[in-house]
Amino acid sequence: MVTTLTKNKAITKIFYEIADLLDLLGDVSRPRAYRDAASSIEVLSKDLEEIAAKGDLETIPGVDKAIARDIQEFLKTGKVGLLLDLREQVDMHTRYNLYKS
Repeated sequence: MVTTLTKNKAITKIFYEIADLLDLLGDVSRPRAYRDAASSIEVLSKDLEEIAAKGDLETIPGVDKAIARDIQEFLKTGKVGLLLDLREQVDMHTRYNLYKS
């Protein structure tokens, strides 16, 4: 089970992975946004759940509406759908490129 400040570390790891997968898929703008948000969350002294409960996620540097929704999803479900989708896309992309030649 993921506990309070551990959730900050978990979402940081998720956001770095999202950024890496977006890079692999050739996205030029979103990787930086996810890395910036991850960097800000990494150094937070407050728990994300506390911040979310106050409706203040977007006050965290680098956290926009879309990233705030990802955080909310993680806090509710323990998962981020975008990450699951990207893992699948990268897997399909990798297989396609592997067998294309």
